[in-house]
Amino acid sequence: ESKEDDMPWFKHRTRTDDIIRIQRELSKKHHCAFWDATAVTGGPMSIINWAHNEPQMARQDYVHFTTRGYRRLAELFYQALIQTYDTQKQSR
Repeated sequence: ESKEDDMPWFKHRTRTDDIIRIQRELSKKHHCAFWDATAVTGGPMSIINWAHNEPQMARQDYVHFTTRGYRRLAELFYQALIQTYDTQKQSR
C-alpha cells in the first residue's frame, strides 16, 4: 500500500499536467529553456516521498519543501543549467 492510499483527499490534478505541457510548448515556440521541476523531483505526487523521506525534504502540507529540499531543488536546477550551457557552448 502506498502513502497515496492513506490520503484520498490528496489527488493528482491533471490541470498541472496541462500547465506543464503549455509551458513546454511556449518555451519551444519562443526558443527558451524549460526546466520541469515536477519531472526532476520524481513526477506527479512525488512530493509525498519528499515529505516522508529521511531526512525530510518537503513539509507534510505536500506543497512546500523544507530548507534542505529547496537546497536540493536548487542543486538540481544548477546542474541542469550548467549541463545545458556546456552542451550549447560545445555545439558552437
